[in-house]
Amino acid sequence: MHDAVAKLQACLDRRIAFRLAIIVAGMFLADDRRTGSAWFVAGGVQDDWDRFYDCLINVGRTSEKLATVVLGLVVHQFVPDLPGRITVGLDDSPTARYGKHVEGAGVHHNPTPGPADGEWLYGHNWVSLAWLATHPAWGVIALPLRSLMYVLEIDVSKLVEKYDWEFRTKHQLGVELLTWFITTLRKLGVKTSVWLVVDGAYAARPFLLPILELGIVIVSRLRRDACLFDLPAEGSHGNRIYGKHKISLAKRAGHGHGWSTITYTCRGVEVTRSYKTFLATSRLISGKIRVVIVRFEDGGWAPWKRCVCANKGIQGQGGLPLQLHTLRQRDGQFQRRGRRRICHRRARREPFRKRLNQDRGLEDGSRKANTNPRVRLIR
Repeated sequence: MHDAVAKLQACLDRRIAFRLAIIVAGMFLADDRRTGSAWFVAGGVQDDWDRFYDCLINVGRTSEKLATVVLGLVVHQFVPDLPGRITVGLDDSPTARYGKHVEGAGVHHNPTPGPADGEWLYGHNWVSLAWLATHPAWGVIALPLRSLMYVLEIDVSKLVEKYDWEFRTKHQLGVELLTWFITTLRKLGVKTSVWLVVDGAYAARPFLLPILELGIVIVSRLRRDACLFDLPAEGSHGNRIYGKHKISLAKRAGHGHGWSTITYTCRGVEVTRSYKTFLATSRLISGKIRVVIVRFEDGGWAPWKRCVCANKGIQGQGGLPLQLHTLRQRDGQFQRRGRRRICHRRARREPFRKRLNQDRGLEDGSRKANTNPRVRLIR
């Protein structure tokens, strides 16, 4: 711990770096509210609280450098014993905070409302990236690596003049976090594959495509009414990405064939459930995905999807050899070609439309009804 704190202190100004060790000691010793004042009391701070608050402000301003050091410590601890991949999780989490001097706070959805809590809370919302490790006694635990604050677009105007704050969506913040994570891993010489686990809110095209380009395998929830297609027939035209038939997840889940069983640990309890998996094509990534439907004991079911980058070359149920870049380029060419054909059709129809409008007594292509009783259209 001493060596880890010393590496973190090297990122701060020398005049206040020594205070970080006292704050960290107070974090471990505090048994009251998890606030800065509780840390200072547990760490033995006397009359220079302002200087310790300045240290916390400096920690916030250098959070990226500190997070890079923390990631290096985590990699040094876990990478030698990894089973073959690194698993990380990404999600946004609100923290209730209200006060006259609180900045960047807003009204957010409360994910865990209690008996006396409401559906909404006022506070900060953080998009957090965590390393998912397996503990022999506690199962899967999340080790937070770095977080970025999400500010609602309606609240950005309060921060523009003072901080020159720009609005960014949760998807954009998630892409920034994962780009930093992959870049830091590669600088540390780690070539292990990375798997990302997210919920259905991040199963969107603006988030999936940049993450797949980083070479990350994505596992996410899928909507029950998701628009899926079967695979294109073999030997079909090279530009075809999707199959001709739509896939209904409800019908696949209700069908009795194709189910298998799997035993895994869910929230500390070992359970055995039925699942069904198949390949499909989705417009979320303009390519193939692997869909996994899990059936629960009460008869309910939940769909999941797995997206794999092309350069990994994973085969079978472990992943999909997606030609993502090729498919995206072909998809763009196909869309441009389709728009060009539509323009050609409109150009060919334009003279006919003008003559038709003249016969109807319309000017400038308006759709106003013809009031001239002597004009008759012969069809």
